[in-house]
This record gives sequence, C-alpha cells and structure tokens, in this order.
Amino acid sequence: MAGWGRSRVFASDRWQMTYGERAALEGLASSAKPRLAIEVGTAQGGSLDCIAEHADEVHSFDLVEPSEPLPPNVTHHTGDSRETLPRVLGEFADAGRNVEFALVDGDHTAAGVRADLDCVLRSPAVDFALVVLHDTMNEEVRSGIRASGLESIPGVVYADLDFVPGYTARGGPFAGQLWGGLGLVVVDSGGKPWRPGIYEDAHADPHSKLRRGAVARRARQRIVDRISLRRAGESHRS
Repeated sequence: MAGWGRSRVFASDRWQMTYGERAALEGLASSAKPRLAIEVGTAQGGSLDCIAEHADEVHSFDLVEPSEPLPPNVTHHTGDSRETLPRVLGEFADAGRNVEFALVDGDHTAAGVRADLDCVLRSPAVDFALVVLHDTMNEEVRSGIRASGLESIPGVVYADLDFVPGYTARGGPFAGQLWGGLGLVVVDSGGKPWRPGIYEDAHADPHSKLRRGAVARRARQRIVDRISLRRAGESHRS
C-alpha cells in the first residue's frame, strides 16, 4: 500500500466515504471537469478536496465554518442550506451560469434531503449536470430522495440510487444501521430519459435486501433480550 497510499482516494483521513465511494466520486469529477460545482455538506472537506481538484470553481455549503483550510478555488457559505443554497443558486441563474457538478451530502433527515435535492434539481442554474448523492442506503436519506419525485422533475433523465451500493454497519454506534452508498442523478434539460421512469432497474435493489436483513436482525435481538431478561428474573426469584 506504500505507493498507493499517496493517492488521495486511499490516503485522505478527512474523507468520510468508503474507498469505493471515493474512487467513484474521483472518477465522476475528473470525467466531468466542471467549470462550476457545488457541495452541500462540507464536514472535514475530504470530498471537497476531490471536487476542487477537478473543477474551476466550487461553492460549498455547511452549517458551520470549515475546520480545515479550503482550496483556493472554493467559496464557503455558512448557514442553513435551506437559506444559503437557494440564494446562491439564484445568483448563478441570474448571471446565466450553469452548475455542472453537485454533491448532496448535508442534512440527513428525510425532509432535509428532499429540500436540498429539490433546490438543486429544480434550479434554473442546474441545466446540465451530474448530481451525486451520498448515504443513499440510509433509510432516512433514501426516503427523502424518493419523496422528491425525481421522475417528475423536468430535465432529470437518469437516476441510480445504488451507483455505489451501501452497507449495513457491523459494529460501533451505528451497528445494524444502513449507511453509505452513492447515488447518481443526471440532469439534461434538452435530453430524453435514459430509462423508462428514469430509474436504473437492471439490477435487484440492494437497499430492500439489506433492509430486510437489518429488520430481521433487530427482531432476533429483541427476542434474545426478552429471553435474557426473563431468565434473569427467574434466577433472581429463585
């Protein structure tokens, strides 16, 4: 790993994505080479570094000020994205500018995801773009994406919520929960849908399978816990 460890995909300790997600984002950004890009949800700036490497100009949005220095081609907007994002996108639209690349990875509530995604996809400033979504395996995030009604948004020609599939966390504070995954939405106001209904459906939906497994594991654990409590009570009475 010594040689490969110099690669940003493997070496960055500020990038809150799996190696596969990082590689996919790196590939998409380097392929798009956007003149103007945005990132909703900056965190430690790992993915922002990646996007900034391949874009001429990037605007990032987060509730708090960045904890690390930003690349010189990045402008950061601090505050609630429900206020900052529409304002900045409105300025781009008024100036006739087009956002060619976006990463949506901010508020992870269903309502927050829907608000950010609606704002991006329905903006006149997003006319031809690749829009990447993180944590699409998470149930809250996925429900927010679904609630946005991608198939009814003008200009959306393709959507794959499992462009890079997510996972079930094995341990730690998120044990048993569904996280990770990259989704890809393609916007082309002059194009036609790539698939009937726009969604990629050539493969089985991994979210449904993982969700059933997670639900089954939680149910088994509840049974085990009840048995343990009952045995503990019987032992105490004896």
